[in-house]
Amino acid sequence: MSEDIVTKTCTGCHEAKPLSEFCLDARNRDGYGARCRTCANLRVVRWQKTVAGKASQRRATIKYRQTVNGRARVRAANRRYQLTEKGRQAGRRGEARYAELHPDRRAAKKAVRLAIEAGQILTIESLSCVKCSEPAKHYHHDSYAKEHWLDVIALCQECHTLAHKSTALSLSIKP
Repeated sequence: MSEDIVTKTCTGCHEAKPLSEFCLDARNRDGYGARCRTCANLRVVRWQKTVAGKASQRRATIKYRQTVNGRARVRAANRRYQLTEKGRQAGRRGEARYAELHPDRRAAKKAVRLAIEAGQILTIESLSCVKCSEPAKHYHHDSYAKEHWLDVIALCQECHTLAHKSTALSLSIKP
């Protein structure tokens, strides 16, 4: 049937336009959408400015970021941002804030680094995780008290994350 039709009237602007100006839509008898591309785009833009449209867009963004492609895209955007001057400045501010909030942790990490350089502690690359035997990635402090600065255990990334989560959980539970 669409071979007979050369033009179509848009229901948005009420102008007769060639079929090439309309999107394909199998739900209609002629196989084309009711609005021309320009009117359809304007309608989407207007919808996205409404409260319901913004909420819908936020939900879709959150859902997309939970997918493999979405997480990869966010990581790539973060990497690009960190390479900009503004991103580097933000990173320095974050490091300064961390140092101000956790001077004990910074001092403990520095003590471990100096002990590695002095040969008192083996480098992390030569060790295995004490929990799962995977290659170790981090030294973990159970305490940041000065007398325990060099009392560290070697953990892989996953076990180190779990160790911090269990510590945070135990601190949040009050008897």
